[in-house]
Amino acid sequence: MEVTLRRSPRAPFNCNRIASVKRCAPFVENKCGVLIHRPIEVAYRKAYLGGYIYTCVDFMCGNSANGENKFTFLDVVPDGRVVCARCEAAAIEVGLPSSSEICGRHVCIGGVKAVSHCHPEKTM
Repeated sequence: MEVTLRRSPRAPFNCNRIASVKRCAPFVENKCGVLIHRPIEVAYRKAYLGGYIYTCVDFMCGNSANGENKFTFLDVVPDGRVVCARCEAAAIEVGLPSSSEICGRHVCIGGVKAVSHCHPEKTM
C-alpha cells in the first residue's frame, strides 16, 4: 500500500528543493529515532554548502527530520515497534486507515516520555 503525499503548507517554496515525492509507503522509520511515524511530505534537497543531496521528511504529527541514508520506508510496522500517537490521530482525522488496518494486526500506538533521573519531580 502507498499513500499520496502533499506539500506542506508551511513550506510553499524552497529554493533548495530538487524534487518532491508524490507517493510512498505509509510508515517511516528513522534510524536516529524511537517511534515509527506516518509521512505527509517527502522531498529531496540540495545542501547550500557541499552540494550533497539529502532527504527531508515531514510527519503527520508536525515533526520533521532530514539526513542522508537514515530513513526506511515501510509497508508494515515491525513487531515490537510503536507508532507515534499524534501521527496516528492525524492520519485517522484526514480519513486514512489506522495502522492496525494497514498491517492487518494490532499495532502499538504511543509516545516517548522524557524522565529525569536526578530530579524525578521534573519528569515531562
